[in-house]
Amino acid sequence: MANLNSCGFIGRLTADPEMKMTDGGTARTTFRVAVNRYYKDKTGAKQEETTFIPVVCWGNLAENVANYLSKGREVYLGGRLRIYKGNVADDQGNYKYYTEIVANEVQFLGSKADNTPATTGEAAAKPNYDPDDLPF
Repeated sequence: MANLNSCGFIGRLTADPEMKMTDGGTARTTFRVAVNRYYKDKTGAKQEETTFIPVVCWGNLAENVANYLSKGREVYLGGRLRIYKGNVADDQGNYKYYTEIVANEVQFLGSKADNTPATTGEAAAKPNYDPDDLPF
């Protein structure tokens, strides 16, 4: 039986990446990407929905991301979905669950000059096409 856990996204960084080194000397970089979805509601009005996706990457990829990416930069992410249980229970004994993308591929899109971070701290991923032109 085969298993598959693969996902890909294009979006913009909502803040500068943060890199830390593990005790073993491996780089670990975390950041969040804003990915927009455009659709028409029941009345035909255009709508926009933004999803903020936490991302982690390791090793050389983590170092490159930390050194060359910044808030507002558009990227393609390829990786796998990871859902894990936190280590600390609340007063009722319940644990929080966390979701993140473990990236094994990060392609820098556009150029540094194309950075357009939002002033509110949440960058929006704006496509360079009209969603109405899509065939689906």
